Amino acid sequence: MIPENDQSYSKALADRGDGRQTVNRYPAPEGTAGVARTVGSSYGGPRDNDRSRTRFRGSAPAIIDINAADTSAFIALWGIGSKLAARIVNFREKLGGFHGVEQVGETYGLPDSTFQAIRSHLQCAAPDLRTININTADADVLDQHPYISRSQAYAIVRYREQHGSYQAVDQLLQITILTPDNLEKMRPYLTVR
Repeated sequence: MIPENDQSYSKALADRGDGRQTVNRYPAPEGTAGVARTVGSSYGGPRDNDRSRTRFRGSAPAIIDINAADTSAFIALWGIGSKLAARIVNFREKLGGFHGVEQVGETYGLPDSTFQAIRSHLQCAAPDLRTININTADADVLDQHPYISRSQAYAIVRYREQHGSYQAVDQLLQITILTPDNLEKMRPYLTVR
């Protein structure tokens, strides 16, 4: 913090002629340029891409199927750039497909406000989910699914080795590390064949 009566600071104030002043917070040596900012104005002039007025690029997008959409379809939505679009598609691939629109909101880095803004433009039509057979999958395959942690994957395999093949997915509730909430999240992706 520079004191108000500091001589070098008061020399750094310069009238711009339009009623505003430029403040050089870090006065440079005589004859060189310093770092300046404008006092009493916004960061810059009017924005060329004022997204506060238009929520979507171009016309508002039609409803998109979250299991069939590519990154360009997601980029057309307000607040979704190439990085978030790639994350959504990557998350969908890791899951084995979305079974509900709310799963898009679980994507890493997607703010809830952005998800709520685009939610009405998303649909999940007839999901074709990639399932994992819990009677044949090893711990590494189970661990690759985003809803199954490494310790849960090993517990599922150990229980199968100790008690034999699973007869139903609900048998996973007998494993203490799995809660009913965990099982409900992973149920659409698990099968017993």
